[in-house]
Amino acid sequence: MSARRSTSERLVILEQTVSHMEEELDKISAKVDEMHAILLQARGVRWAIIAVSGLVGFLTGLSVARRPERPRWNPGDFFERFSEAAR
Repeated sequence: MSARRSTSERLVILEQTVSHMEEELDKISAKVDEMHAILLQARGVRWAIIAVSGLVGFLTGLSVARRPERPRWNPGDFFERFSEAAR
């Protein structure tokens, strides 16, 4: 057998390679479609998490605002330097 391949042999090898690449592309396309569907489902969950965290923040602020005493910094706390008493 000669070291050089005939044109028909090279064409067969090329067709096999293209066929294999098409199969792999189909698999990747299916995976991308699955991920897209998952992300579309997660979009609603994301908005629910944002709404719940906003509500928790609002209720926390409301409970602090309704207390009879004002909030104050703990002694030695990082934020103590920003309080009016420290000035």
